Amino acid sequence: MKKLTMLFVAMLFAGATAFAQMPDKGMVEFSLGGPLFATQSEAEVSAIGPAVDVGYFLTPAIEVGGNLGVLKFGGDGAGNDKFSANIGVFGAYHFAAKEKMWPYVKVGVDMGIGDGPLGKDGGDDAPINFGGGVGIKYWPMEGGALTAEVNFTKTSPSAIKETRIGLDLGILIRIK
Repeated sequence: MKKLTMLFVAMLFAGATAFAQMPDKGMVEFSLGGPLFATQSEAEVSAIGPAVDVGYFLTPAIEVGGNLGVLKFGGDGAGNDKFSANIGVFGAYHFAAKEKMWPYVKVGVDMGIGDGPLGKDGGDDAPINFGGGVGIKYWPMEGGALTAEVNFTKTSPSAIKETRIGLDLGILIRIK
């Protein structure tokens, strides 16, 4: 896992041919990613799984979109391994984007579906998750980017007031 992280960081900062990647109104992005690291406060579990995001730029700085994720929970607090899913919406604000690097902040809300660590025995089968994060999109080539995001999520309502903190990595393509 350390080698994968080091490779991602090297790619993030490596020099590549510059392309005009500035965000524009009407631009659509499709990304596939997931947690490299995620931990939860109360349930003592870790989560891993892919997530798909589709975003649409309302302005060159403001992006809105939706996401769908599948999670596999494990660890001492899960009892046995469980699968869950979430579906949600998000908004992101991109700061003074350069040609190749776009820092951003993101907020979102999603609903859990399935039998995660808070389901069945632990509380609500469909908890509502509120969260946010800070990240960067790095465009080493025309139409394709690498993403890194540090994020947090707060679960409510639930028997367990869960807080998740994680580092997500992914790839992104510009569709339009």
